[in-house]
Amino acid sequence: MEIKATGHQAGNLTFPLMYPASVKWSGSENVYIGTGDALNKAKESNQYDAVFDTATGILTGLKAGEISLTVESNGVEANKDITVH
Repeated sequence: MEIKATGHQAGNLTFPLMYPASVKWSGSENVYIGTGDALNKAKESNQYDAVFDTATGILTGLKAGEISLTVESNGVEANKDITVH
């Protein structure tokens, strides 16, 4: 599943929250957030219900459960609860 975050500015300007915008992703303890080798190790660890690759925006479900993702940019935060089947 692809996850996208969108920012909004005055003048009805909408833009994707990604580099060079300052974006911080976080989540519940049962979702790993990261990239590269560490993400691959997390997939194999059997510790997480899902992994979120911040470089690609891809959320991969690994086992059934409830997870939460949070994105923060410029002092504004949004949270989404997700059911993994």
